[in-house]
Amino acid sequence: MTHRRSYATSLPKFVAPVALLHVAAQNGGVLVRKTITSAIFETFELSPANKAVMTTQGRLVRQFPANATEIPSLDFEDETFLSVFTKTLEKMSYQTVQETVHKARKAEQEHDEDRETVEPWIVTDLLPSMLRGVGKQVTVPGICKNTREEVMWSNSKLPWRRSPVWFLIRVGLQLTMTRLARKDKDSYKEFMVFLMAQVLDVAVKQGAKSDILHTMSTKLSRRLSPPLPSPLTIMVPNSTSLTPSPVPTSSPTPTLSPAPVRYHEPPDEFIQDRITYVKRATITKKGFRLGSSHIWKYGLQYIRGSDKKEVYYCHECTAGKNKQELFVINGTSKVRNHLEQKHQIDPHSGIKKHSSTRKSVLDQQKSAAATNTFFWKDSMEKFKELLIRWIVYCHIAFFQLENRYFRELLFFLNPALLNHLPKAAKTIRSWVMDAFLSKKQRLREDLQRSRSRISISFDLWTSPNPYAILGVIAMWIDTTGKRRTTVLGIRRVYGEHTGENLGSVVLELLKEYDIGGDEIGYFMLDNASSNDTAVGFILKELCPWMDSKQRRHRRLRCLGHIVNLCCQAFLMGRNCEKYLAKLEKHYQRGDYAKVEELWKRFGCLGRLHNLVRYIRLTPQRREEFAAIIIGGDLSEFDGLELIQNNSTRWNSWFHSITRALNVRERLEIFSARHVPGKGSQGIANFKLDGQHWFELEKIELALKDFYAATLLSEAYYAAQILDPYRKWAWFRQEWVLHGDEEKRRWFDNAQSAVKHLWETEYKGRHPVEMLPPPARKERVPDPAFDRQREHKRIRTDAPVSTTDLYEQYISTDRLHDDEAGYDDAIAYWLSRYDSQRDLARFALDLFAISPMSDECERLFSSAKLTIVDRRGRLKADIIEACECLRAWYGKPQVEDDSDSEESAVCPTTKSSNLVGGGGAPYVAIWPMRSVLLGGNKH
Repeated sequence: MTHRRSYATSLPKFVAPVALLHVAAQNGGVLVRKTITSAIFETFELSPANKAVMTTQGRLVRQFPANATEIPSLDFEDETFLSVFTKTLEKMSYQTVQETVHKARKAEQEHDEDRETVEPWIVTDLLPSMLRGVGKQVTVPGICKNTREEVMWSNSKLPWRRSPVWFLIRVGLQLTMTRLARKDKDSYKEFMVFLMAQVLDVAVKQGAKSDILHTMSTKLSRRLSPPLPSPLTIMVPNSTSLTPSPVPTSSPTPTLSPAPVRYHEPPDEFIQDRITYVKRATITKKGFRLGSSHIWKYGLQYIRGSDKKEVYYCHECTAGKNKQELFVINGTSKVRNHLEQKHQIDPHSGIKKHSSTRKSVLDQQKSAAATNTFFWKDSMEKFKELLIRWIVYCHIAFFQLENRYFRELLFFLNPALLNHLPKAAKTIRSWVMDAFLSKKQRLREDLQRSRSRISISFDLWTSPNPYAILGVIAMWIDTTGKRRTTVLGIRRVYGEHTGENLGSVVLELLKEYDIGGDEIGYFMLDNASSNDTAVGFILKELCPWMDSKQRRHRRLRCLGHIVNLCCQAFLMGRNCEKYLAKLEKHYQRGDYAKVEELWKRFGCLGRLHNLVRYIRLTPQRREEFAAIIIGGDLSEFDGLELIQNNSTRWNSWFHSITRALNVRERLEIFSARHVPGKGSQGIANFKLDGQHWFELEKIELALKDFYAATLLSEAYYAAQILDPYRKWAWFRQEWVLHGDEEKRRWFDNAQSAVKHLWETEYKGRHPVEMLPPPARKERVPDPAFDRQREHKRIRTDAPVSTTDLYEQYISTDRLHDDEAGYDDAIAYWLSRYDSQRDLARFALDLFAISPMSDECERLFSSAKLTIVDRRGRLKADIIEACECLRAWYGKPQVEDDSDSEESAVCPTTKSSNLVGGGGAPYVAIWPMRSVLLGGNKH
C-alpha cells in the first residue's frame, strides 16, 4: 500500500504484482495490477454515503471495482506518464473539489457538510476517463461485499464509520486472492480467520483490555460459525458505444434495502392525458388479491376508461412526483424493467437500491453530442413522440430498433440515448398504442365541438395478411372553419361482407367516438349494393326516428365511381364488367394467350394494350424502343416511355392513349424494325394502322371531357345555392333562361327538394348560443368559379317578407357590400353561426362532404406498405394504431413548397364541397353532365 507522499518514488520502482493507493481526499481507492503486457487500474469508493447507511436494514451490498482501465506496459513504464500520473494522484489525495462535497444550509447560507462522505467520482469516473486516453476500459472479475456500518444508538443521525484504510486493504486482499486462488474460492475468508486469530493471540499476550478481547473473539466466532460461502463473482461491463464511453454523471455505490413499507394512499380515480383511470379494487365485486410478484409492493392495478384495459400504477413515480407511465399489464417484464431503470429496484429480489444523487461538472468537458442525462430525461416525452411519428409515417418495422447498427448510429450522435432507447420491439408497440389512444381521445373531443354534422366514408379492402379491412373516414368542419377529413379507424371484418356486418363494424367505431344520431351526417360511398344496406343498418340504430326515404337520402354516391362507370361503358360497351372479370381470371391463372385474345375484341384499344404490354415486358424491348430518336419538333417526346393501362381505371386509358399519340412515330418505327426472338409471335397482330390511330385520336378527344370533369369536380362540390356568391340566381339565368326543357324540370324539382330538406331536418332544430365569431379569411383565387363570380350582382325578385331564414336568404341579393370580406363560403356561414344557427348548420353540413370516397383508397395504399411480407403477423389493433397515427400526424411540413407537387393543385377544397343524392341539394349533376356532353362547362 502506498501513501500519497511516496507516489513519486514508489510507482517508478513498482515491481510487485499488485499495489493499493489510498486517495483520501476523494474517498476513493485504486488497485494497480501488473501483467506481462499491461497494467490495470481498478477504482472504487471506500466509505458509503450516510443516507445509504442509515436507510438500509441489514448489510449494504457493494460491488468492486467500479471501473477498470488497461494501459500497455510501455506506456505505464514511460517516465512522462508516470510523472503526470503521480502528480495527479498526489493532488487528488489532499485537494478536494467543491462539486464533490455535500452542502448543508445554515443561517440561510450553504456550508460544507463535513459529517458526510465525499463523492468519489473524481477517482471512480474522472481518473479512468483520463487513463482511457492511452488505454481502454476492460472487463475484469469483481466481487460483492456485504458491509456493515455500525450505528451508535437508536435514531442516530450519523453512523459510526469503519476505517477506510482497513477497508481498502480488505478489498485489495479479496480481489487479489479471489483471482489468484480460483480453485480455492474460500482462501480470502480462511486468511482473514487466520489473521484475526494471530492478532487476538498477540493481544492476549500483550494484556489488552477485556472489552477489546471480547469484541475480537465475537468477530472471530462469527466468521467461524456459518459455512464459508463462495464470494459472488461479478463482471464489470465493457462499453458498447462506438466512441469512448461517456463518463457518467454519477458513480454511486448501490445499496439494497427492502421495499418501503408505506406510500401515500393513491386515489380511487384520476385523470391523465384526458383519460380516466379507476382503481381495480374499488370496482371488483368479489374479493380482489394482487399477485405474489414483488411489483405489487410498488404499485397497484387500475382500469383505463378508454378501453377497459388493466394498467400498472407505480407508487415510486408518485413519490418522486413523476408522471405515471401506466403500462398495460401483460406479464411483469415491462413493469420490472420500469422499476429497475427508473427506480433502481432489483428485478430479481425486488429490493430497492439507494444511491446518492451526484452532481457532475464533467458534462462541460464532453463533446456536444454527449447530452446531459438530466436534460434528456426532461425531453423524453418529446423524443418518444418524434420516434413514433417517424416509425408510423415511414412504415418502419418495430424490430428495426433492435438493430445494432441503427442503435450504434444513435449512440454515436448522442450517447445518453443508451439508457433511454427501448431494447425490445414490444416496448415500441406499447408506445405506439399509448400514443394512438391519447390522440384518439383528443380527436373525440374535437369531433364533439364540430360546427357541422360528421359525414362518413368507408370502404372494404383485402390486405396482404390477408385480412378483410374496413377503413372509415370522417368529414366535418371544426371550430376554426377548417374542413377536416380524418381517419377514424381501420378495422378487421370477420365473417361475410354483408351490409349488416359492415354496418355493425362502422357503428361500433362511431360509438367509440360518441357520434350519435344528432351528429351523424351523410355517407359518401361507392356503388356497391352492400353499402346501401350498411347505411340503412347504421341509421336505424343511430336515428330510429328516420323513415326509409330519409335514410336513403343520407346515402351519397362517389362521383369518381360514377364517372369511372360511365367511361368503362364508353370504352368497353355494356358488358364491360363481364369482360373485366374474364380478364382478371386469366391474369390470375397466367394464361396470357387468352388475355391477348380477349383484348383483340376491343379493336384499337385492345391492339394498343397488347403492343404496349409487349414492349414493356422485357428490358431488351424497352431499350430498343428508348433508342429510337425522332428529333426535330418531336424531340420533346424522345425518351418518353409507354404507359400501360389499368383495366379497372378509366383515366389510365386516357394517359396511355395520350402517351401513345405523342410517341406515334417512334411506335411505327419500332413496329417496322422489330425482329421477334425465337418462340415469339412478335407484334404482327398488334400493329396499329391509320384507321386505328384515327380512332384513338377520337377516343382521346372524348376522354378529355371526362378527365376535365374529374379535375373540375371539386369546383362544383358545394351546395351551390348556399354559397352566398351564387344562390339560385345563377342557375335561373344559365339553366332556365338559356337551358332546355330537361334542365328547367330539374330546376323546379331541385328547388322543392332543397326546401323540403331545410324544413324537415334543420328549421328550428338548433337554438342559438352566443359564441365568438371566427376570424375572416383572405380570399383564395379559384379559377373554376370565375364565370359564376361575374354574376354575383345578378338580382333576384323583390325580397320576400318572411321570418323563414331560408326564404330570406334566397330572396336577397347574392352578396352585400358589407359582406365583401367573406370570399369563403364557410367563413361566411361561420360568421352567422350565432345569429342564424339553423341555416348555418344547413350550409356547413353540406360543405363538409367530400365529392368522392377516395380517402379510403389512400388509407389502404398506406396500409399496404405497413403490412409487407416481413410484417405479415401484425395484429389488427397495431395496424389501426399505425395507420391512424400516420394520418393524424400528416405530411412533413416543407419550408419552401413553391416547386412541390401540391403547390400546383388548385386549392378549391378550401371554399366548399359537393353533396348530392335524393332529398339533398342536387349539386354538380347538371354542370357535370354539361361537361360530359360537350356543352357549356361552366
